[in-house]
Amino acid sequence: MGFSDKTYFSWDDLQIPAIGPRLSSILYPQEGSETPEEPYTNGTQTIINSKYTLTDNLWTHLQAYAAKHRVAGNNFVFGLMDLFQ
Repeated sequence: MGFSDKTYFSWDDLQIPAIGPRLSSILYPQEGSETPEEPYTNGTQTIINSKYTLTDNLWTHLQAYAAKHRVAGNNFVFGLMDLFQ
């Protein structure tokens, strides 16, 4: 996250609840219980459109990109989340 103009945002002021919603509670369940939402989903089972998912090729690219920036001393961070965390 970044800001192009002066802001009064402070990480110290951010209040994060000790227990929050699970990631799975905000994602499409992909089994038909949600209303399809084109172009983000495909079909009546609300399958996530493949252009919004992380492919093996993109994951490899992100790892190489992060390594390149780590060597350069830049702060590029990424990660994967488990649906049930």
